This record gives sequence, C-alpha cells and structure tokens, in this order.
Amino acid sequence: MTPQPQLGTLTSTDCDANVNYNAGCNILADSTSTYGSDFNANGGGVFATEWTSDHIKIWFFPRGSIPQNIINGTPDPSTWTEPQANFQGGTNCDIDSHFGQNQIIFDTTFCGDYGDATWPSDQTCVCGGQSECLYECVLAGQFGESVYN
Repeated sequence: MTPQPQLGTLTSTDCDANVNYNAGCNILADSTSTYGSDFNANGGGVFATEWTSDHIKIWFFPRGSIPQNIINGTPDPSTWTEPQANFQGGTNCDIDSHFGQNQIIFDTTFCGDYGDATWPSDQTCVCGGQSECLYECVLAGQFGESVYN
C-alpha cells in the first residue's frame, strides 16, 4: 500500500493478513481523542466511513466538530477535512474483490479476556476474581455513561 493524503500515519504497508501477525495496513490516528479517556473528555465523537469501489476513507470528528451535514443526516464527505485513513484501490488492491460482506462490531468486554486479559491489572477493576469484578465494575454502575448511539 502506498501512503495517501491522510491525517493518520501509515505504520504497516503490507495488507496481507498472513504477514506481521495480521496487522494489515495499519494507520495510527494523529490524535489520542479517538479513543479512551481523551475520547470521553470530548464527549465522544463520530467515526464516518466512505466506501466506494475506488477507496475506503475513514474520518473522526470530536463531539464539538461534527460537520453539520452529518448532524442533518445528509453526510457529504467532499466538504470534510482530510480523513484519518485513506485506503486507495487500484491495480494492486481491488476494493470490490478484497473487501466484502463486512460487519463492524463495537465491543465493550467487561472482566473478560479480550485485549490480553487487562482487567486484573487495571486498578479501577482489580477485584477478587471475575465474579467480583463483574459486581464491582459492571453491576455497581461504573459504566453508567457508556453510550452508543
């Protein structure tokens, strides 16, 4: 993959899933406000994707910078800033044949093992095992402000 105009930094150019432990064509966002505590501090935001036969582009807009055409339900990517990620198709990457029937899954794993079993080392959720972690961290309402909409 050849770098394209984008805000993010291309960190891996070999998109083959069988190379580099399935890293794919990895792009590192130019800001930490796209996830975690910085994302929460902005009040969240919007990820938008434009997927055509020619390209796949991905933008992130912090809560206070969401384009009005998205808010109005008439998104127009031609009016937006440069995308965080810009995957261009072409001779070496036929978008239509390489990308199809995809689903996006938003997952918040509580006290599980996704993400290399981080819950035992997270000081906000260190408990006496999974069942206590479930009670202390989930049922006690510590995630009452987690929202997907």
